[in-house]
Parts: sequence; structure tokens; C-alpha cells
Amino acid sequence: MELNEIEYIQTCLDIDRKPFPYFKDKYAFTILAEKLKRWENGGAKVAEIKKSDFGFLLNKNEVKNLMAKLPGKSLTSDLLENYWAKENFYFELELGHWGEYSNKHRKSIWDQTSRPGYNLVLRLNFSLQHDVPYFNLIKPFDRLGPFALGGHPVSEKRNTLAWARLDIDLGTGELLIEEIQNDWLREAKSSYELLLKEKQAKRNPNEHWLIRFDMRSDFNKYEQYYLNVLKPYYAIWNEAILAAVFDFSLKELGIKNIYMHHFDTGNKLKDLKWSKPPKSIYTKLPRSFGFKLVEKAPSFLKNSTYLKRVFRRKEELKWYNIEF
Repeated sequence: MELNEIEYIQTCLDIDRKPFPYFKDKYAFTILAEKLKRWENGGAKVAEIKKSDFGFLLNKNEVKNLMAKLPGKSLTSDLLENYWAKENFYFELELGHWGEYSNKHRKSIWDQTSRPGYNLVLRLNFSLQHDVPYFNLIKPFDRLGPFALGGHPVSEKRNTLAWARLDIDLGTGELLIEEIQNDWLREAKSSYELLLKEKQAKRNPNEHWLIRFDMRSDFNKYEQYYLNVLKPYYAIWNEAILAAVFDFSLKELGIKNIYMHHFDTGNKLKDLKWSKPPKSIYTKLPRSFGFKLVEKAPSFLKNSTYLKRVFRRKEELKWYNIEF
């Protein structure tokens, strides 16, 4: 993308601290509702939905909870969009950008974009639900704290749980998910495991540099934060950020043709040979959302001068795609 395209989107939408509540499997409600809007009267009988290509979403626990309360045997988009679970995670969305200043070349290892230019970044930031106990227990020395990596597209003002890098063509109405990633949970887990080993080895974990130089706290409070505050986020972070992409694409941009890299294709187009992402994010996660594996590339990639040599080789390239 060109930087001016990203700035245009940011100016038009003005998304900063937009609330994004989420509960486990909420994405199923979003997809079902969006699909049903295309059906007559915005709804259908459950038996009909089961036969569709998105019928598998009816097996999600919260969807079952909703259906158990229904007086009839039909679902509508309105019912799905207005459903709330008992327990919710609260996040805030924020837009940013990532990339380089030239569209003629690409720093593959650093930028990790398929084509030269910029990506729009959609950040899933923590809300006060997390930040209040975090600051009270961890007491970080600086704004980034011990779990955020400044070399990544995290927020400059807030604590970022995860982000998605997006390549978008408003003309073709296509959105490609370049990357989904999180540093916070990975760094917190590895630090906790390291400090726990210190304790188990009869050494004082409070003397470790992780405690001494990153926070005004101690191991007991760190353990309380990790086990009681942070642990629940591990079960939902990847589906929450992908659900946020869906929400952003469908409701803010009006783009209904969403692509995501297959693991091998993404690594190939971005020249990733050593620092490859977790495979499950580019295999299991899109399949759980109902993406289909296709050989048809996003047209804006195929039209990219930089990538024409890749497509000319006629190598096996695949993407995950879902269209509404």
C-alpha cells in the first residue's frame, strides 16, 4: 500500500481507542450474522444452516447456548449480532502503519511484506480490565514494560496484546492479512518460566535481572499477574485479533473479500527462510473461521510488478479466502 492510502483510511475512519468487547468464539456470531444477511429476511432455519458451508459454526458452545434459549428453530442476523456472553474481554482498537519509504524495493527480512510499500496495522490493545491490575502488580519501569518489543508495530501510547498487518486494495475490494502476531503473551510466559526455574533451584528470583531492571515488583506479584490476570488471554488472543480484522473489514471498510496467507506461500512471498511464524496461525486458525484454501491470488498481488517474477515461475501458491 501507499502511505497516502493508509493516511486516507485513518482520516476517514478515525479509529482510536474504539471499544472491542470479545468472548470466546464470538467470531462465529459475526460470520453467521454476515452470512445470514445474504439470505431471505436475514435468517434461516437451523436445519438449513447446518447444511451450509458455515454450518460447522453452530457447534460453538456460545452459539449452542443461544439456540437453547430460542422459542423457534430459526436464527436471524439480528439475534446473533445482539448476543452477549456472561464473561467478556474488553479491548481497544487502534490503527497504525508499518513498512518502508519506497515502493521500488523491499527489505524482506525486516518489513516482511509481500509487495513493497506499507501495511495498515490493526492493533488489539488491552483495556483497563487488564491494565489496572497490570500496573498495580508489575509496576514497569517504562511505558513498554517487560513484555512489549519496541521494534514491532505496537502502540506508542497503550499496551498492545496483538496486531494484524493488512494489505488492502480499495479498488478491487480485497484485504490480505499479511501477519498476525503477539509479543506480550510469549514474553510473559518465557519470563515466568525462567523466574520459576530460579525459585525451584532455591535461588532468589527477585535477584534476577528480569525483576531488578524491568519492574518495581517481586516474583510473588509477577506470578499473581501471570496466573490470575494474563492466563485467560492465551485461549482467545489469536481468534480475537482475527475477529477484529473481520469486524474492521466488514463494518468499517465494507470489504467482503478477505484473504490470508497460507503458511508456505506467505514465507515464500516474504522471503522468510529462518524467522518463520508459528505454523498454526496460518493453518488451524483460518480453517476454524471457515476460510477455504484457494489457488487464486488477490488480484492486487498478481498485478504487482515486484511479484510478477514469482507468479511467472508457476510455483504452487495458495491462500485462504472467505467471501461474503
